[in-house]
Amino acid sequence: MLKDCDWSIDRDYKTGSENEPMQFYLDGLANSTEFSLLLGYFSSSAINLLSVGFATFISKGGKMKMVINQLLSEKDKNSILIASEPDRIPKPFDLTDIVELSQVLDEYDTHFFECLAYLISEKRIEIKVIKPKNGKGIAHYKSGVFSDGQDSVGYQASCNFTYYGLS
Repeated sequence: MLKDCDWSIDRDYKTGSENEPMQFYLDGLANSTEFSLLLGYFSSSAINLLSVGFATFISKGGKMKMVINQLLSEKDKNSILIASEPDRIPKPFDLTDIVELSQVLDEYDTHFFECLAYLISEKRIEIKVIKPKNGKGIAHYKSGVFSDGQDSVGYQASCNFTYYGLS
């Protein structure tokens, strides 16, 4: 439950401090069933970095929703495309097996991207890609909400939801 998390007293998380952003996400994921993000940059490398927390979140029935900008890696784009084509969806993964799921999400390889595509196809991860109407600029939001069904924790951040942003 979110209310039981040992959040930073001043609610401030900074890289190189006692309260790292990565710990905030790990605590939020491990204690939530819903995670909504309004992002600029997204990379599945963030899910890879948070593999243990994300595996816990998914194994408990968690669902993630994201609104992101259009700037994605080829592998992330491909996972989204595969998830939308029923004949290309990878084999089912046991989403209740936290150990197996954590191992798959911890390796940033073909199996990881198959799992990502599967999670998208199962609506456990929903992604809405947005881009400016006039074609100039990018969406660059960095906020989110964790929810456990009773309590919610919202935040605004300065780091992107990418490997480098979180580490």
